[in-house]
Amino acid sequence: MTKSDHIVDLLRRRLDRGDYMGRQLPPEMTLAKEVGVSRMTARKALLRLEDLGHVIRQPNGRMIPRPAKPEENVGPQLLILRRAQNSGFGSTIDGIIGAVTALGGSTRTVDFVHWDDRVLFERLPLDAPEPNSTVDGVFVVPPAEKVPAHVLERLQSTSMRVVVVGTDLSQHGVRSFVAHPASIVQPVLDHLASLGHQRIDCFNAQPEVDNISARIQQWSLWRSANNLDGLLINDPVTSYEDVMQRALVLAREYVRRPNRASAVLCLTSPAAISLMRAAHDAGLVIGRDIAIAAANDEGLSRYLIPTLTSVEPIDVTPYARMCVEWMMNPAISWHGPLLMRPDHHRLFVGESTVAKDSS
Repeated sequence: MTKSDHIVDLLRRRLDRGDYMGRQLPPEMTLAKEVGVSRMTARKALLRLEDLGHVIRQPNGRMIPRPAKPEENVGPQLLILRRAQNSGFGSTIDGIIGAVTALGGSTRTVDFVHWDDRVLFERLPLDAPEPNSTVDGVFVVPPAEKVPAHVLERLQSTSMRVVVVGTDLSQHGVRSFVAHPASIVQPVLDHLASLGHQRIDCFNAQPEVDNISARIQQWSLWRSANNLDGLLINDPVTSYEDVMQRALVLAREYVRRPNRASAVLCLTSPAAISLMRAAHDAGLVIGRDIAIAAANDEGLSRYLIPTLTSVEPIDVTPYARMCVEWMMNPAISWHGPLLMRPDHHRLFVGESTVAKDSS
């Protein structure tokens, strides 16, 4: 195999996996340096890709992936823009990817570091999509911090079809999908109350964005409606800090309190895992000495020791499919509310909660 053949195969694999989705291929000199060949060899490889029909040349001379022809019936090509090192939304993103794959399409996940990252502005253009664009739509998974006004304006005005995941921006005219709305705390609280707990504290270390604030409000309203006591233990990190590390420090202080509650609602699973660790280290028997439950689960609850009571992940496929079908067909309009969220939640009852008088 010649060096040129090697580059052609390399670029074809990248193209097949969506590496250049919505982007230009690297210029000749950049490609030559990347793979350690001469510029002439890189040029020869790019010309072969063009001859084979895998790429097309733009007026500026740069190559982009060849868009599918209508008769080829290629599935949707979608981007997922997410905050780098964002550990949340794993099951939701997996569900989106699964829905796209089932439709014969492909996804490409692109990380951004902060709201002013140029990646966001490059991938969410204001101009009309180019005729040769290979991207049908974009899912945006925001960081746990308030969306700046200029980014919100970009989300409202971009020519791309966009759905924001995990944050409700529907009041700003942006289509949003929230798999874990604030209402998920109610079945957890109902379960803890059914076990005889008269005081249920609320524990949080997550940045207090709208969704977290709404969960705290739901906990407060539920307590008032049920005439039960409880304290808010709340020490949110900034968006760039380690949630579990902060939660563990907070939890170690909490379990030493003489007046702590017999049951604790943790607003996120990282907070619950940290509290279970602190309780174990303090010699408490989880489920008997302290009941711990999480508002939502990212798929770990059944594998922890003890298993963690939490609201089960939902099947996001129907919601994702609705979004994808809208993204890939510019001729259809969005029907229904701008905010998509499940109405019902199933509770997984783990070993971390047992009847209050159990021994």
